[in-house]
Amino acid sequence: EASVAAAYKEILHAGMEDHVVVYINEPHQMVEWRTIAPQMPLMISLPEKVNTKAEMHQLLAALNINVLDGSYLEYNAETILAAQEKLVPVWADIQSGDEGADRWDKAIALGLSGLQTDHPKEMVEYLKKKGIR
Repeated sequence: EASVAAAYKEILHAGMEDHVVVYINEPHQMVEWRTIAPQMPLMISLPEKVNTKAEMHQLLAALNINVLDGSYLEYNAETILAAQEKLVPVWADIQSGDEGADRWDKAIALGLSGLQTDHPKEMVEYLKKKGIR
């Protein structure tokens, strides 16, 4: 709920403008960020159910965003491929009480660009063992 102008000023003051992705909670925030700091990368969760490549292409054509978020369960191989074709990475949420190698295997097999975890140390160890990191 922070002021976009104030948040951007703080980002600039910290010299972090090349190291921040802004998460959009409300549609008006996207308009404000694109007006005040059009170059800032913006991330949103899927606003609706998207099941096909065509639906993902349509969604991405309608939105000027840089990164997609949301549960990894909301995506399938077709929608992830469509996002990749439009150069929009998917950094999906995988946090859960039973988060671990089984879920990470499924998420990685989908082709996700990134995973948001509550267990970064364990995930890094897992990725190293898999030869991914």
